[in-house]
Amino acid sequence: MYKTVILVIALVTALTTQAQSLIFKVNIKHHKEKIVRLHVGEVAYSMELDDDGSALTKISIDEPQFATFAYGKFVKLDIYLTPGIDLELSNDLTASGALKITCDDGGINQYLVDYLNAEGLSRSDWDKDLKGFLETVDEVIANQQNNLMNKELPIEFKTIQKENITYNINRSLLYYPTYQAKAQNNPNYEPSPAYFIRLKSLLVDKPELMHLTAYNSFITETIQALGVKNSKSQLEFCTKMARLASGFKTTSFKEPIIYDAVYNYINLHGIDGAEELLHLFIENVKDDKKIQVIDELVGKYSKVMKGQDSPKFNYVDIAGDHVSLDDLKGKYVYIDLWASWCGPCKQEIPHLKSLKKKFRKKNIHFVGISTDKDIDAWKKELKKQKLDGIQLNSGGDEQFMKEYNVNGIPRFILIDKKGKIVMANAPRPSSEEIYDLLNGLEGF
Repeated sequence: MYKTVILVIALVTALTTQAQSLIFKVNIKHHKEKIVRLHVGEVAYSMELDDDGSALTKISIDEPQFATFAYGKFVKLDIYLTPGIDLELSNDLTASGALKITCDDGGINQYLVDYLNAEGLSRSDWDKDLKGFLETVDEVIANQQNNLMNKELPIEFKTIQKENITYNINRSLLYYPTYQAKAQNNPNYEPSPAYFIRLKSLLVDKPELMHLTAYNSFITETIQALGVKNSKSQLEFCTKMARLASGFKTTSFKEPIIYDAVYNYINLHGIDGAEELLHLFIENVKDDKKIQVIDELVGKYSKVMKGQDSPKFNYVDIAGDHVSLDDLKGKYVYIDLWASWCGPCKQEIPHLKSLKKKFRKKNIHFVGISTDKDIDAWKKELKKQKLDGIQLNSGGDEQFMKEYNVNGIPRFILIDKKGKIVMANAPRPSSEEIYDLLNGLEGF
């Protein structure tokens, strides 16, 4: 008897949770791009629009849930899918307010369309001080949530949408400092600690919200904002971002953030000092393609780590004489890779002159290596900038730059007295770090 009851309960449960199909249709008039995407949980559906802007796909889900419709780089829209209930989305990209969702779901998706035009912050709210701005944000959230709760909609939907409202309105916090910096004509404006306390309080791992546009965007942008705060270097910024992202459970969310932080840092700066950053990558990223890319980068940059023998060069100076790296052994060598056409390179020249002047009696060679193929332009710029000392031209040879994985100039390299690498991507002359670095060299 008891076994029969248990079996019946199991069958009923299985039937009620069995996946059901629905048809998702889309029609976008005056479309320019051919592909639209729908993210449902961890699954991404890609649809190609035909000539009249139409497409459809069959989706199988076992419970009502939010999904994200995406078109192009800037169009993202939350929609709500219900098992067994078809949905059609139409829009005319040349007409304001033409977005329409047809779905026999009791008005859920119509509410989401209407919510796009819901009353939010006004223009004058942005002029308020931080305390007033935060109070207004809370008022707008409360008003929108009260409006939601007064509607005849399923409680499961209301529960998630209430959170969606919270993160959607709080996203305005991320743009408040930029607005105030401009309004006050103060590029160094920084909000009070209350601002960052508010951001941190909302940086909560909620996997059930991960596929909401507002939540995903807020968390991603907040990780960036908190990563930038008080970071004194690109390494510190990227490591803080990866550390914050590692606290989240959803793989599809945290992996891209950590991967981008690791890739962007190593691709520009190498792996020296990036042990924690790489550890965070290994612990959290399991995507084979991402792992392969980082493994290849690490392999490339391990060849130019601190203590490795430096790649060699042998280039001509302004008199036509050859100068090699071996000729410079016995002194530290600070190399400036530059070109006469490179604006950022020339911005460093006054700082480089100051650096050379300060350390003119020290045990170091300052070497300029120009990548100019136009020799006359190089010589003209040397004369114009009054650059003296060891000035070389690579003559179009890129081998030295390739071995150092140089992706752009200006680039500075520091080599020790024995020809071994001190720093493959050394601080620029305009930075305070270069003075600390040089002053800390042994036998300098």
